[in-house]
Amino acid sequence: TRALSSEQRTRARSSVPRTRALSSEQRTRARSSVPRTRALSSEQRTRALSSVSRTRALSSEQRTRALSSEQRTRALSSEQRTRALSSEQRTRALSSEQRTRALSSVPRTRALSSEQRTRALSSVPRTRALSSEQRTRALSSVPRTRALSSEQRTRALSSVPRTRALSSEQRTRALSSVPRTRALSSEQRTRALSSVPRTRALSSEQRTRALSSVPRTRALSSEQRTRALSSVPRTRALSSEQRTRYVLSTDVIVQM
Repeated sequence: TRALSSEQRTRARSSVPRTRALSSEQRTRARSSVPRTRALSSEQRTRALSSVSRTRALSSEQRTRALSSEQRTRALSSEQRTRALSSEQRTRALSSEQRTRALSSVPRTRALSSEQRTRALSSVPRTRALSSEQRTRALSSVPRTRALSSEQRTRALSSVPRTRALSSEQRTRALSSVPRTRALSSEQRTRALSSVPRTRALSSEQRTRALSSVPRTRALSSEQRTRALSSVPRTRALSSEQRTRYVLSTDVIVQM
């Protein structure tokens, strides 16, 4: 079924496969077992309810809500308010000013835009938050989270492996057993605390502090204040005007 016009109110109900609603200001509602529904326009209010697999909502100012056991939902626009709730897989929210909330067992969620407030809570593997001014919080057992933008406040808490925070003015804090964290930008305040192997902080004016059993840390920039404390083997500090301090059982000290 196809409905092609402006100001249409399209409702595809009860076992309608491959419905398409293509126009501006459409209010598309695909309800109850509608596979592969697409809603393509501006100012659409798309609601794909109850077992809708592979729903796509592509426009600006969309309010996309994919509820209860949707798979592979995508919400691509600006000013979207995307909420993928309860056992969605591979949800994507791509726009500016999005408020993305992927709650309770949402694998492979992506939130890509500026000014996003991304919160991936409680067992969310492989979440990505890519934009500027994002406030990314990956809480409680979130593997492979990435937060890539400027002015991000990235906090990867409690057993988050392979977190990356790549931007300027980031405040990166990888706390408590975070392996292979990278913080790459200018004016970053990188703190890799308590058993963080292979941390890298690469930029200018960085204040790099690799504390307590951090092997192979590198701090490469100008005006860096590098402090590798307490059992840090093979640390390198390569720049001008650096103040390098090796404290407490440091192996392979290179004097320049």
